Amino acid sequence: MGRGAIQKVLQSAGLRAELVDAYSEDLPFPDASFDVVYVRQGLHHASDLECTLKEYFRVLRPGGVLLACREHVVDDYGASLQAFLDSQPDHQLYGGEHAFTLADYRCAIGKSGFNLVREWDPFESVINLAPGSQESLNRSILTSRPGAILSRLLPEWVVINIGLWWQRRKKLPGRIHSFLAIKSGVRS
Repeated sequence: MGRGAIQKVLQSAGLRAELVDAYSEDLPFPDASFDVVYVRQGLHHASDLECTLKEYFRVLRPGGVLLACREHVVDDYGASLQAFLDSQPDHQLYGGEHAFTLADYRCAIGKSGFNLVREWDPFESVINLAPGSQESLNRSILTSRPGAILSRLLPEWVVINIGLWWQRRKKLPGRIHSFLAIKSGVRS
């Protein structure tokens, strides 16, 4: 499904790229082949998260960058994971969804040799808000019933901050996080 979509986008833009079929735990590339590994909503599909990250580390050159965007996070592998899986229509059809705890993402990134440089929570970056925006999130907070009530008493920026605090506190199963990590060393 993803491969076909990539081919269509490349064709419509008049671009060429070599598409390689492989599992993330066993990439068919030599060591230190790339400067950047960009993963969009891919880590949470790994059957072995640490092995996948070790492969990304292996194929990066020293000083290389891993940008893993829009990864699903759960609080546990019981009720939280099940609630996330139940909310995924694709999972109902082919069973390919998964998610990891934030602690497990962080641990696997570190154990793979990366230095975790930055992490973005669900409301901290447009990367995680897409297809929405910070403006649409703010508008949603301000027009919610609690937001409308609080807006009568408090400045909008205070209401927005309270709304963001509440959203973060809810920790919805499957919430989106993004990670930036670096492979230590000097580029050659």
